[in-house]
Amino acid sequence: MGTHTTMNKKTAGALLFGTLTALIFCSRTIYTYNMPAVHAVQPSRGALTKRETVTGIAAWADIETIYARVAGSVETVYVKEGDTVAEGQLLVQFTFDHDEADRNLQEIRNALEKTRHDIGYTASKIAAIDQALAVSENGASGGNSIHLEISAAMRALHDAELMYPAGAVSGRDVDHARNTLQALLLNYQEQKADLQYSLAVKRLDEENLLLQEARYAKTLDDFRTFAAVTAPCGGVIESLTVTEGMFVNKDSHIVSIGAGSAFTVECTVSLNNNFVIRGDVCTLDNAAHVLDGTVTRVKPSGRGKTVSIVISSLDVSAGETFEVTFEKQSTASYILVPNSALNQDADGYFLNQIKRRKGIMGNEYYVARLDVYIGDSDYRHTAITGGVTFFEPIASVSDKPLCEGQTIVLQNAEDFFVF
Repeated sequence: MGTHTTMNKKTAGALLFGTLTALIFCSRTIYTYNMPAVHAVQPSRGALTKRETVTGIAAWADIETIYARVAGSVETVYVKEGDTVAEGQLLVQFTFDHDEADRNLQEIRNALEKTRHDIGYTASKIAAIDQALAVSENGASGGNSIHLEISAAMRALHDAELMYPAGAVSGRDVDHARNTLQALLLNYQEQKADLQYSLAVKRLDEENLLLQEARYAKTLDDFRTFAAVTAPCGGVIESLTVTEGMFVNKDSHIVSIGAGSAFTVECTVSLNNNFVIRGDVCTLDNAAHVLDGTVTRVKPSGRGKTVSIVISSLDVSAGETFEVTFEKQSTASYILVPNSALNQDADGYFLNQIKRRKGIMGNEYYVARLDVYIGDSDYRHTAITGGVTFFEPIASVSDKPLCEGQTIVLQNAEDFFVF
């Protein structure tokens, strides 16, 4: 009888304890059911990491551009865009009409021959006048017809001057003889000056004709030299602007060859991106490649800032698209909070600080508003410049809106509080 009574008391006690435990659990569950579930973090000290990812397209850094050296028609095209070519490989064959150049060259040579004949004739006339004047001044005999004419005028003056004292001729006769000689000498001096001017002009004509002759001779030589267009270096045909049968003018673009292993990638970052500078190393990747590139230029543009990057690879092709990632850490150290922890209202920026207090169910957690001032930020953190002087927990993620003094369920309380 006694043993039976003892067992009933133990059973009743166990049932009572279980009931109380269940009631406490249910009460706590009901009590916390509508509370926000919060995950907390601590402010930390560290550097900001700036990052921006954009898209860029690879283009050849070194392009050899070939132009037509003379005008002509395209006879054969041996390559197409995208072909890989070796140095010296035949690309395009031209055909030229030599007849017109030959005709022009022959006309120039005929004109040059006539001009040289005229130069010789004019020079001989000047020499004849010089010879006649020199012989007449020296009183020598012989000479050309000009000399004979001048000598006759000189003798007439000499005879008049001898006969004048005897009265055989008048003073007017002497003056006439003198004027005749002077007029004759002046006439030949003027003829000489005209001939010298004409000779100078003809020699200029000769020089011009020689230049034209050299130019047309070079054109004919160029026809032979540049009829076959070959690759100046190994590479890939980046662009081809001619087709068979096309007439191409001199200095027209024919073909461009992408050479070497260097490529330029241009992309656009946001205008407020102030951390990418010349010399930075960035990462470029697509389905086929992961490469490092070096920033060579940052230039403001209408949509943002255009960044030029150089990469080197034997496996990259022009036109490939890359995801370009720029990332850089600040040199300064800041108090940092996750971007998700920062809040803002009409009064400014604030954090929800997590505090502990005694509640009806024991220790409970609640939020307290902490006004802060912010500085720079990156894709994960914001720098706090004022308001945080401790490293106590703050709300980072909550499944419900939070307000000042609100009781919460702190999901990772063990990370911050001692029980």
